[in-house]
Amino acid sequence: MNFAFTADGDRLVVRVDTFTGARFARTVLVPDDAISVTIVRTETSLRPNVEPRSIVRTVTDARAITSLVKLVDGLPGAMTTEIVTSCPASLEERSYRLTFATPNSAYVAWLPTTMCWPSVSLRHNGTKAGPPLDPGRHFTKVVDRYLS
Repeated sequence: MNFAFTADGDRLVVRVDTFTGARFARTVLVPDDAISVTIVRTETSLRPNVEPRSIVRTVTDARAITSLVKLVDGLPGAMTTEIVTSCPASLEERSYRLTFATPNSAYVAWLPTTMCWPSVSLRHNGTKAGPPLDPGRHFTKVVDRYLS
């Protein structure tokens, strides 16, 4: 538990932070020289005999690529310890994969599930690069805009 005190005019404001872990430090970023981004969203039904559905889009617009690179590079490291929480029930699971092609290599940001405690893994040329990342609440919403 952390306590922070700060003055607010003639009042004293106390902030209490409780947590069970810390965030992993970012060690790898997607370079800003990406020339394309391929986005794949896969929806898998948890019902029997239902085939997964995928939507694929390749983005080549420079401004859109820059925005997606900033989105992934802006993700903080995931928490080192999961907080115990309930998970919502769902009949469908979604995963996202963003493949950034650069002149010399490829980076893949992969979110295998949007269910409980999702984390984005980053790979460079097929090898794990850096710690897991926290997608937050906005990651899938932003990526979905590029798929519509």
